[in-house]
Parts: sequence; C-alpha cells; structure tokens
Amino acid sequence: MTTYRDANYALAQKSAYDLLETLGISNLPISVKKVIRVFPNLHLQRYDQYAKSLQCSEQEVAKLLQSDDGALWYNADDNDYIIFYNAKIDSKERIRFTLAHELGHYILRHNEESNETIVSRYLLPEGKYRIYEREANYFAKRFLAPIPVIDGFLSYNNSRIDQFDIESIFNVSFSVSGHIIDDLNRRKQYGLHGVKTKLTNQFDLLNFGLAKTTTCKTCNYLLLKDTVICPICGTKQNPQYINYLFLSKSWRNNLMNYKKPCRLDKGGKAIICPVCGNEEITNGPICPICGTYLINKCSGCSVTSEFDDIDDIKYACLESPNGCNMLLPSNARYCTQCGCMSTFYLQDVLSDYTEEFNSESDSKLKAI
Repeated sequence: MTTYRDANYALAQKSAYDLLETLGISNLPISVKKVIRVFPNLHLQRYDQYAKSLQCSEQEVAKLLQSDDGALWYNADDNDYIIFYNAKIDSKERIRFTLAHELGHYILRHNEESNETIVSRYLLPEGKYRIYEREANYFAKRFLAPIPVIDGFLSYNNSRIDQFDIESIFNVSFSVSGHIIDDLNRRKQYGLHGVKTKLTNQFDLLNFGLAKTTTCKTCNYLLLKDTVICPICGTKQNPQYINYLFLSKSWRNNLMNYKKPCRLDKGGKAIICPVCGNEEITNGPICPICGTYLINKCSGCSVTSEFDDIDDIKYACLESPNGCNMLLPSNARYCTQCGCMSTFYLQDVLSDYTEEFNSESDSKLKAI
C-alpha cells in the first residue's frame, strides 16, 4: 500500500506570508492578479480566451482542464506556467479564491514535484491529489486573509470580529470567512493568542478607509474621526469612535446617505449651480444666472440668526466676520467645527435633513 506525506499546512502558511512580505503588499483586499503578474514565467488566461484560440466551447475547455473553475498548466520544457480561470463564475470571491489556489500550486511547486502538466485527480493518485489540494486551499486562505492582519484588526476592535467583517474586509466568500472564524475559535480554545508580526505592521490598517468613525445618533450619518459637530443635523458629537467595518450588519443598513446636490471642485465651489443648473460658472463665487453663492462653507451664522432680506444672507455668505470659513461637503448643513449654518443651508440650497431622513426611513419600513 502506497503511503504519502501529510499535507504541510505550516509550509503553505509560511509560503503565503513570505510572499506577502517579500512583495511588500499593504493594501486590502489583496489583488491576486497583480501578484501573479509579478512572476515572469506565470501567465493568466481566461477560459473564454482559450476557447477562442482553440475554436471550441468554454465547456470543452473546462473538460480539457478538468475543472469548472480553474487550473494551473505547466510546461516542463520551458518552465512556463499558465493559470487558466473561468471568469464567468457568478461569485467574484470564488474567482479570487481560485486564482489564489492556483497561485498556491505554483508557489508550492506541486506540478514540478508530481511531474504533471496539471494537478488533477484523474492524473494523480487520490492520496497525493488530496494533499496538494489541501495545501493549495490553505495557502489561498492564508494569502487572502492573513491571520496576523486579522489580529491587527482585533487589536483595534477589542478582540471582536465576525464572519461578515472578514467577508467585507478581505473580499472572500462567506464560506471562506466561516473557515477563518473556525480557525480563530480553535486557537482561542487552545488558549493561544495572536501576536503582532512584521506582516501585521506591514498593513497600515487605518489607512484603508477603515479609519475609526462614529455614527450620529440623531440622523444616522457616518462621521469621520475627530468630527465635533454632525454636518447634517448639527448635533454635537461624543468622541467615541468605532470602526465602520466592525459595525453590525443591521447597524450598517441603518446608516443614512444624504444626497449631495452638486459636485465641488478642489476649491469647494460647485461645478454646476445646484439651484438653476447653470454650467457656465465664472471665476467668482456667485452664479451669474441666479445669484446663488456657489461655495459651501461655514457662514458664521447660527440657527438663531435673523435676516431682513436676501442681501443680508448674501452678505453672510460673502463677508461674515464670524465664520471660520471651513470648506464643507455639498450636503453639509452645518460647520463640523463651530456648528454654524453652512452657506448652502443658509440659502435653502439644502432643505432640513429631516425631509430626507423621514423619507428614507419610510422607504426602509416599506421594504421590510
């Protein structure tokens, strides 16, 4: 009876981590295609491209390669590899895992070890095939969602992470994220704890749009770190921050996305007038058609300010000595630093936030 070595999970994991460290990858989710293109003797080709070159169907390609998802083809004479993959699989996460899996075969040199063109259950003894597949799967799992990086997130979030978080952060399937949660739970049962490594530090986790944030408890708007006053409803904020990706799914669904009436240029001025739609904007801050002040900034006027006529409002927009002049997003009703009204809100370019809030709340109730 033939015996085979055990699957070397430690080697698969080390190979995945070493590759990430060597390439200095620091962005999430990890781009598998970019990594594959680093290797001069490793190439990518879709099933439909290969089918076209062979003048056959994609189903015939899948049959030829003995997989509906993908395969690593090896030419021993040229030491050349091609990862073939089915780009028409419905799940993008599944495609990513397939690419990482085949990359694992390449890094672990399974084709060379077996001296086979393709790692296939039809070409290899069942025992050896299972070992190679387990190692490639383990490599893919650790490459796409490295445990040291997950430990980094855990340190930011008081040791809490769930299946949805891993799915969102690393762009893996719900099934893969479930396996990773199982790994973390197993580690916990054994009394083991994660430690920060070079790989943890390599990923600057707070620079991926994952900065600590909070939500306004009045209007459910997602706020950036250090926001003193909500720009939508003007409520003063308690500086307690959480990471957006660690919010529960139901909490995320309750977040409000308040409409922006127009796009702004780098100087904070509307590219198209939000009131009359004029596209021929002059160098000045006033729309030449309707007279709207086109820069949304702190007006210096509180909600209790009184105005006799429209000229008072224009003066407040242009020359108020009380404003901090902070530039604001086009949907901001209030200055996030001092709480004064924004120039767009002052001119009624923006309506009270409660109109949108109540409208969207009603829509969510109808959808339930």
